[in-house]
Amino acid sequence: MLTEEEDLAILISNLKSRKIKRNPIKVAESCERLTQLYGSYVNVARKIGLDSPEMIREFEALLRLPPEVKKLYEDGKLKSAVAGYWISRMRRIDEDKKQLAEAIVQRKLTAHDVRDIVMYAERMHNYTIDKCIEIIKESKQVEKQYLIVMKLPDETARMLEREASRLGTTPKLLAKQIIGEIMEQKDILSFAVRKSSIMIRVAEEGFRAMEMIAKKNKVELEDFAGNIIRTRLEHEPSG
Repeated sequence: MLTEEEDLAILISNLKSRKIKRNPIKVAESCERLTQLYGSYVNVARKIGLDSPEMIREFEALLRLPPEVKKLYEDGKLKSAVAGYWISRMRRIDEDKKQLAEAIVQRKLTAHDVRDIVMYAERMHNYTIDKCIEIIKESKQVEKQYLIVMKLPDETARMLEREASRLGTTPKLLAKQIIGEIMEQKDILSFAVRKSSIMIRVAEEGFRAMEMIAKKNKVELEDFAGNIIRTRLEHEPSG
């Protein structure tokens, strides 16, 4: 068994630095011994200079995991103490906990994924763990988005302002209208103008469309808006 000083050294080098260098189960054992020695998670946290006792609580929870799950930590396949903490809270049979732990490794689940799966599984007692994992993963499938920031050349920005003033609108609305003439509106998720910069958030399909148009016009993506707006305004009949 390690001495008090050795246990403190393990916690300071692993928890205070937030870089887990040792087997998490060994760190958990040090947490448990020091908690018994000092009487509470709070006292251990104060002793090693942590602002919160949460990390102590999370690591110690690893000791309540089934042997098969502990072995995944010992073998270096699992590293997140937060994920283990949530598995330890799940009121299910050990086989379900093992299944969820293995899914972390195989499906690269995050600690947030594990938390959501555990909370869902606690409500849906009749669902298998596999089904809970599938439902939570599907609910988190969000289409990839891109934020494109494009700076307008000074002369193009002035042309945009003049034309917007002539039409009684704003540079933002006019720029959005011009860009919208060559792109599907559904692909433009947000549109903003800040002085001479245009920021467009687009979905995957919109991003691919912008790339194709930029390539066709032989301009870089960051020059996309300036090129489209200038070309359009140069061919706009003056009032």
